[in-house]
Parts: sequence; structure tokens; C-alpha cells
Amino acid sequence: RVDTRITVDGVLDEPVWQRAWTMTLDYEVHPGENTPAQARTEVFVMHDANRVFVGFRAYDPNPKAIRAHLADRDQAWNDDWVGVIFDTFNDERRDYLFVVNPLGVQMDMIEVSGSGGTPWDGIWSSAAKMTEWGWSAEIEIPFSTLRFQRSDKPQIWGFDAIRGYPRDTQAQMGAFARDRNNNCYLCQALKIVGFAGVSPG
Repeated sequence: RVDTRITVDGVLDEPVWQRAWTMTLDYEVHPGENTPAQARTEVFVMHDANRVFVGFRAYDPNPKAIRAHLADRDQAWNDDWVGVIFDTFNDERRDYLFVVNPLGVQMDMIEVSGSGGTPWDGIWSSAAKMTEWGWSAEIEIPFSTLRFQRSDKPQIWGFDAIRGYPRDTQAQMGAFARDRNNNCYLCQALKIVGFAGVSPG
């Protein structure tokens, strides 16, 4: 938890990002089955009293190959993209998905286990910037956009971060190894602890 709000411009240059929880996406989960990721992706997560922030640094061995197009909302799935998934009730049945491409085009949905995704346009902010080493993105999600339990105590949310990497094939990287024999994706998701005292919309 932090007390400093960022400027959502796609550049993770605020010192407060150094305090974020940080991880990397080490697995290619499609088409590879938990093979080493083709490119390094760093993920940063933090929140203040009113919103959650997610940052990405998507390194690329060949930045000229990055696919990025201006598009309508929810229509950039053929591009490079990064995204975050929150199972806010930790019920392993429903999650919020927030995705952004290298030009800041937003894609979002509510995913329900066993029935795919539900079209949904949440209110959130994002920006991205291409660099000589790849690209970076910042996402700001107001807690008023999400539904979750009210609690003064720390909460447990299911979590995943993902990256779309379209090159010779459309690869996807993720935060954890997936068991393809287990139909319950959210049952395998990481569990993060925090968000004490925050209020949903």
C-alpha cells in the first residue's frame, strides 16, 4: 500500500514503483506448455486507498517486431498486449480482466469459469510507451470499478498477469505454470494478500 498516486503515462518513472510488489512472467502457457518465456516481462502491483496500480515492462529481443495498432476498444487482440486478472472474491469462479496494447488500447471483460467472458466496459485508465528495449504500460483501476468484500483486514484475491506475444505464433506468457488437465484455471491462480480497509463501488 502506498500513499502516492502515479501519472498514468506508460512510463514507470515515479520512485513509488520501487515499493511495488514485483514479479516476472516466467512461463509460456500457449502454445508451449509451461516452457520458458520467450521474452522477459516484469510486473509491478501496488494500491492506495482508492485504486490499484499495475505496471509492466515488456522487454523484447527484437522491438521492431512489436505489433501495435490503434483500434476500437476490445479489438486489439492480434497485437502485443499485457494484462492483469483479479479474482476479487477469491471464489475461483469469476474474475476481472484488464488488458492494454503498446498504444494504450484497452480491452476488458468479466470472465466466468466454464462460460467464457462477458462483455464489459469498466472505468479505468491506461497508457503505454514503446522504447528501444520493448515497451512499458501503466494501468490504474479505481476500486469503485470492482466488486469485492468490505473488510478492515487484509483480503486474499486470486491473481494472474499475462502477456500476448505474436511472432511466428501467437504466444502467451503467464505468471504460473498451468495444468492443462485441470479445467479450473482460477483454482491454479496465484493468491495475493492486501487491500485492507479499501471500499468497493
